[in-house]
Amino acid sequence: MFEADGGLSHYVREQRLNLAFRQLISPSAEDTRLIDLAVGMRFSSDSTFIRAFRRKFGLTPGELRELADNWLRETGAVPTIDTVLHQLARRRTSQP
Repeated sequence: MFEADGGLSHYVREQRLNLAFRQLISPSAEDTRLIDLAVGMRFSSDSTFIRAFRRKFGLTPGELRELADNWLRETGAVPTIDTVLHQLARRRTSQP
């Protein structure tokens, strides 16, 4: 069933990364340390989590958190997942 997505373990890892993404842009998790988030998402270490996150989203969890904080300061609103993903896509296309 999950073979097309790289197997069950790959699917589960992707879902954990998606959940971490949502948590990182949430102001309620701004005081959560990355190591605590990584362990909570069942990654073996924070460095494993950071590498997997960077591969999937093109930036580190810390960079995402900073991006979300800037958005909140500039607009006064918590960014939606779609907004953040759109900004990331624009950043990638504008880089040489």
